[in-house]
Amino acid sequence: MPGGLSVISAVDLAISLIPKRYGKCLIDTCSAFKNADNEISERILRIESCWKRTSLQLDFLGRVWEDLDVDHQDIQNEILTVLHSKLAAAGSKINSFLKERSATWNTDSEITPPKVVIKRFKYASLKEYLDKTIADMESWQKQFDPSWFLIMRIAGQHVDKELDCTSQESRTITTASSIRDLLKENPQQAISVFLPEDGLKSAKTVEIPFTSAKILQRAGSNKWLILDSVSCDFLPDLHQRRKAVRDLARKLTRTDPSTFSLLNCAGVVTEKTSNEFKLVFKTPDNMSDPQTLRASLMSRDINHSLSNRFRLARQLARAVCSLHTFGLVHKSIRPENIILFRDQESKLGSAFLLGLEKVRPEEGRTRLTGDADWEKNLYRHPQRQGLKLQDPYVMQHDIYSLGVCLLEIGLWDSFVQYTDLTSDPVPHQGYQFSTKVPDRSGFSEFVKGQLLASARDPLPRQMGSKYAEIVETCLTCLDEGNEHFGNESDFQDEDGVLVAVRYIEKLSNISV
Repeated sequence: MPGGLSVISAVDLAISLIPKRYGKCLIDTCSAFKNADNEISERILRIESCWKRTSLQLDFLGRVWEDLDVDHQDIQNEILTVLHSKLAAAGSKINSFLKERSATWNTDSEITPPKVVIKRFKYASLKEYLDKTIADMESWQKQFDPSWFLIMRIAGQHVDKELDCTSQESRTITTASSIRDLLKENPQQAISVFLPEDGLKSAKTVEIPFTSAKILQRAGSNKWLILDSVSCDFLPDLHQRRKAVRDLARKLTRTDPSTFSLLNCAGVVTEKTSNEFKLVFKTPDNMSDPQTLRASLMSRDINHSLSNRFRLARQLARAVCSLHTFGLVHKSIRPENIILFRDQESKLGSAFLLGLEKVRPEEGRTRLTGDADWEKNLYRHPQRQGLKLQDPYVMQHDIYSLGVCLLEIGLWDSFVQYTDLTSDPVPHQGYQFSTKVPDRSGFSEFVKGQLLASARDPLPRQMGSKYAEIVETCLTCLDEGNEHFGNESDFQDEDGVLVAVRYIEKLSNISV
């Protein structure tokens, strides 16, 4: 741990251990239901599965704790405190559904120990509460994962050593090990990601409105894939571009959509005639009918709950953090590059971040050249708008773009309008946006001011003050007065972790 940081206190260490004790108590209580009917038993198995994963992560966290800087420790402690309260409450409540019989004598004059019996008349209530416990644990897990996977970015051999000592039977640990390896300059894993171009020639493709991504179905297959272009035009020759795309695809082959809100990559196809690269993504299990967030916003369909919007916002925030964990910046976050899949959980569906045509490694070269596309510049920080850009790209620029998207989700209104699928985009008449090319005249700051005005009113009335504060924090992430992100010099840590830690700390509060 860096020399200027304080050593973890005994209180902090205790907080990190408490969840394990309560988790064991919960599992011990649940074991009494092992012989219950199938509906109850299946729920108990899901709780045990959730806890097994969490327990392995907590074991690993405890062993590498002193490698985390103080800010990282603080956010872990906050999240673990939430787990502590959830586990304690769940164990106590579930225990109330049990009754214990007294010890008895059998025919051989031996004592039969007390037997735990389920109160049958409470089965309906028990199933309902077990479902709530599962939902709470899975929700907590999604909050915990971003900060836990971020450990894979910490330099030093200790993390590698502890990963080697951890059971690789867990999918989570295996994924973490893969991420850790792929972040190294020379990964040990040799993953082949290039696919034959012939696989696309006979495939059926369907356009997805308002995005360059397409739905793809290969001949003889009933599975649908997503095809997305990627550009590495910041690199001078084809060999370097091919290597950069290969490294990107390798990282994305390790993504679990439910954990990272990024689609899992099946490989990459090189189109020899155009020297273009096409990333091929798998459709998540039990999801279908992809559409862009732009299409959903333009439909103006408000037949959904506010909790559906909050869920969408959390998924998008998680996707941005996941890219950073993988050592990437996106550079083009906007509703055209956010894909929603229909699922059983929400009327709005589940969100995944695509549009990777401009994605690059954080430390990769960045050209200070932009474009005059107003509908893209609207989602870019003022320093990154127009034909000639002021500053190199950093993660905070992605955070700003996220803030604009969160604002649209909160207002449930599209800042960009299309009259039909082939028309040019036009600004929403209800906002003071313009198709003017951004320049040094202050126009970009004027647009940012309009976004901030909407974040201050009417957003709080629609989504609450906490959500509005998060949006404003994103939009001011590079302002000097922003206490979370304003002083860029505070984030020059060796591993590039601190920005993401502050980001997780702030955006983990997206809730109803």
